Amino acid sequence: MLRRAFQILFGSIAGALMGLCVFVLGYIMASWPATALNRHAVALLASRALASLSFAEFACITLGACAGLLLARCSWRSYGVASYVAVVSVVAGYVLHEATVALPRVPAQGLPFSVLLFVAETASLALAAVHAFYALDIASRKRWSRRSDDQPFSSYYVPRVAFHVAAFNEPPELVEDTLRSILAVDYPRERLTIMLLDDSTDEAAVARLAGFCAQHGVQHLHRTDRRGFKAGALNDALKATPPEVELIAVVDADYQVDPAYLRETVGYFVDPKLGFLQTPQDYRNADESFITRRYHVADAFFYRAVMPSRNEEGAIIFCGTMGILRRAALEEAGAWGEAYLCEDSELSIRVIGISYHSLYVNRTYGRGLIPASYESFRKQHHRWAYGGGQILRGHAKRMTRSKMTFRQKADFLVGSLHWFDGAVMLLMAAMLLILGVADLLGMHLMTQHADEVLLLALVPFFLLFDGVVRLHVALRRSVDRTARATLGVLGLWMSVKLSNAWGATKGVLRIPMAFTRTEKRRGARAGSWPVFETLASGALLAVACGLAWDEWLEFAQTGKLAAARALLAAWIAFYGGAFGAAPWYAFRSRLSAWTDAKAREDAHAAET
Repeated sequence: MLRRAFQILFGSIAGALMGLCVFVLGYIMASWPATALNRHAVALLASRALASLSFAEFACITLGACAGLLLARCSWRSYGVASYVAVVSVVAGYVLHEATVALPRVPAQGLPFSVLLFVAETASLALAAVHAFYALDIASRKRWSRRSDDQPFSSYYVPRVAFHVAAFNEPPELVEDTLRSILAVDYPRERLTIMLLDDSTDEAAVARLAGFCAQHGVQHLHRTDRRGFKAGALNDALKATPPEVELIAVVDADYQVDPAYLRETVGYFVDPKLGFLQTPQDYRNADESFITRRYHVADAFFYRAVMPSRNEEGAIIFCGTMGILRRAALEEAGAWGEAYLCEDSELSIRVIGISYHSLYVNRTYGRGLIPASYESFRKQHHRWAYGGGQILRGHAKRMTRSKMTFRQKADFLVGSLHWFDGAVMLLMAAMLLILGVADLLGMHLMTQHADEVLLLALVPFFLLFDGVVRLHVALRRSVDRTARATLGVLGLWMSVKLSNAWGATKGVLRIPMAFTRTEKRRGARAGSWPVFETLASGALLAVACGLAWDEWLEFAQTGKLAAARALLAAWIAFYGGAFGAAPWYAFRSRLSAWTDAKAREDAHAAET
């Protein structure tokens, strides 16, 4: 008890001091270049900052103390607490300074553009603060309180289980391999029901799968109307499932299940309030192509870092495969939501909202196939983003006003809102592009950053560098990856930001979108080129190069370097690179597919 009280006290004091330090640094940076910085000037400015007793100072101290208090309760190591308090204080101090000091200085004619720029910056910095939490939670947590090893488990609890395997126009041999792996699961056969939910339209494939199911004692449910897509198939299967079945295990048609899956997981359901259990998604074709190698690492961050963090607060999502649901909880929640493309994530909110809890078992029990091409990867995430937008529209009230805990509400809300990251990136890039073009045309756009070059430079660059380091530490600790792999993950995420934002927007606005199966086989059609991102990247990089060239010519003539223009060029180039990730990954994916096809042709020619 005394140790806990000391942790809370230390966290509060450390957070307050960190907030104060951030305020002092911000005060000093905001005074440059109006004040030449040297040792005596810095000391004078620091003393003025400490004696200012301004609203921003008190806000930084208070926010730092609150953040330190909350994080100390999360069992974070001291460096994690200090790091996150620094991020929160930097973001809060920067935003408060811009709102209370910088914006009021802007003339009336320049205020609309400055306000829009301020909104874009605030949204971008808020995203940085949110993403920092999950990375630091895995990197700096000292102990986990809800690990599966510490939860109630009984090896004597052997309930009736039904496997629901949803398939839609999958290669029959792929589905048969999945069913064979389930048939080999180490569980009493008389307590196991296996159901193939086949919505395929290929009559030959349907007939083949029906024959396989009849031969091996698997129930084959075939639909032709595809009402509700996968959710509809799961609901129809639920109605056809024997009433004595207590647990529903959902498996995608491309997964091969480990024999120990049920034996090592169903025992957790001895807890009557456990609504669902989730295990990681993993892949057996991770080394198949340029995209799969990077997607595998990016996906691992979610399952090895974000999901354990959310599990601590009982806020994980059901991921649609390699998870088990309590049938009673599923039916009490109202079954699968057929109006949602991401029926798995949507169901999670309803199940937890009726006071059931969840559990994440961080062990791999099955491996499926990951999309082998960039186009398939992009389409898959676009569909997920659309589902995220639907969930935000349909459950915003539940995510803010239900009986869920604050952390559960926050996690589910962040899970839906993060699909809109690309909209923030687009707005920020547009603002910078306008500033760059205006500069090249000799026009002067007044903004709140006219006299605060150092503050403008160091705060966003600090947060960007800090974010990359935090992500790398989290990946290194959770999946043991190199710095190069971290940069590859960042690039892959950036490449679909805009597509995701458009998908989420369509979900919110109820623009119709059909459910499409993700093509995961090598050699799939390349698909459309990311034209908008290509054009946006080209425009941004062209303007950045123009600014850099003008600055070089001016420096060569006068020997003076305009820091503001150099920083503007650097930020425009950064966003140009972010948008350029989409055409780059599309190109590398097609190149990888072409070289693989060429290698197969050469091998075949050598054999013949």
